[in-house]
Amino acid sequence: MMKYSNINSYFPGGTLTRSTYGETPPSTISSLLRLLSNHHDGGRTKFPGDFVDAGSGRGGVLCIAALEGMFDQCRGIEYSQEHSRAAFALESQYNKYRHQQEQFVGKYAANEDSNNSNASSNAMVPSSSVQYICGDLADEDFEGASVVYSNAVVFDSKLCSTLGRILDEAKLQPNAFVVTATTQFCLPSFELVDMLQLPCNGGQLFTFYVNQKRSPECASNSGRGAVPAVSDSDLM
Repeated sequence: MMKYSNINSYFPGGTLTRSTYGETPPSTISSLLRLLSNHHDGGRTKFPGDFVDAGSGRGGVLCIAALEGMFDQCRGIEYSQEHSRAAFALESQYNKYRHQQEQFVGKYAANEDSNNSNASSNAMVPSSSVQYICGDLADEDFEGASVVYSNAVVFDSKLCSTLGRILDEAKLQPNAFVVTATTQFCLPSFELVDMLQLPCNGGQLFTFYVNQKRSPECASNSGRGAVPAVSDSDLM
């Protein structure tokens, strides 16, 4: 798992940090993914399905998730064409970095000089692919996702209701997670397994709701009913 004491070292010029200004900062995504990993399998760092950012903005969250190495694919859906253009540029930069690391590892793997063995072993090639989609969240089926993340601070009640219904009916991975910032979607087949506050949207503390898909057996035997929709304003 990659650490973020200096995230700009991976994307020259601070592009990644700037891309998440006013959105979800890298340290928050890293903390959330560690939490999900602990819930998932006791801290092992590989999920069977994709990471999906519902409302991916300028794309920084996906690159952070990809650099963590927990997913084969990280994909984001964003309606705004302006934000999507910035995300596509970031995707190109991420792929360039990934290619450079592959070349670095290949160069030293082919070199039998033992002095270079440490350089080869310490080089990290991101294993996750990144895909940005400019489109409507209502058209996404989220199939195969292990984690769906949504910073829903600007979503209206209609969109939150629509996303809750789509995610509740989606063919996600078993025990998949839906994590939302500021707003809890109504998810009848999920259980709220964690709730915490972390910096988001300019550095203020926001509430994150961590929901996990219940197995059909657990859902049918549970008397809890639907996870209700709620927002930060309801908690104040």
